[in-house]
Amino acid sequence: NLAQSEICSVYNWPFLMAHEIIQTVPDITTGTASIDSGSTSLTLSSGPTDSVTNRFVKLGSDENWYQITAHTAGATSATITPSYVPSTNLTAGTYKIRKLWYSTTTPLDTIVDMKNSTDGTFIPSASPRDADINFPLYYDQGSVERYVVSVPSTTGGLQFSFIYSPSEKQNIIVRGIKTVTELSSDSDVSVIPGRWTSALLELASFYAFTSLNDARSVASYQKAYQTIDQMRQTYSYDIGRRYITRSLTDGITDGPAYTEPQQLGTGL
Repeated sequence: NLAQSEICSVYNWPFLMAHEIIQTVPDITTGTASIDSGSTSLTLSSGPTDSVTNRFVKLGSDENWYQITAHTAGATSATITPSYVPSTNLTAGTYKIRKLWYSTTTPLDTIVDMKNSTDGTFIPSASPRDADINFPLYYDQGSVERYVVSVPSTTGGLQFSFIYSPSEKQNIIVRGIKTVTELSSDSDVSVIPGRWTSALLELASFYAFTSLNDARSVASYQKAYQTIDQMRQTYSYDIGRRYITRSLTDGITDGPAYTEPQQLGTGL
């Protein structure tokens, strides 16, 4: 596992790349909500079709957001945290349920980029200086302009939020580096492609020899990284590009002519 993790960390290998289309979710506002002051038990007049666990809800005229910690798909009852703040009960009031955190089916360790599936325009990430994971709760809904990397999910993959919180369903293509699953049984297969098994074994030998204070660890490390260098060349993203050397003035018709200095003489 140490060897696998180290190899996976030195380069954004194509075999670790994953892409997935996720669909944004608009706010849910159908029906009414009721809750007692100081309570965490919320009752909706119309049960959301999908489970809204881990989404956030704003109730009536209360400006606070509450996280929904438990809800079953189709049910009209839900549990929130913390408890409802206002001193009076809310009866058949308005509400707004918002999805803050999104994630991909395949857990991601790093997000490479996102783009709109309709026209291919890229969605830039928001700088940590400009945003935090809760920003989509502070603003009204709108068109997606940026994304914010958020807290990891329970499966260890990255979650992300959108600015602004989506006002309609939209398909977004997410591309990233997969989280590497550790090997735990003899039948498990490493994510490292089979033809590069030698790099995995040599690096594993390095860790083994190092733990025994064995001088053979140096040779194993060198062999491992020789193979890793070969891997990088094989998986280079420019492997199909052809480089052609051209004159500095090739194709240029305007501007000054480039001539040799007089001291070089003629006939060179």
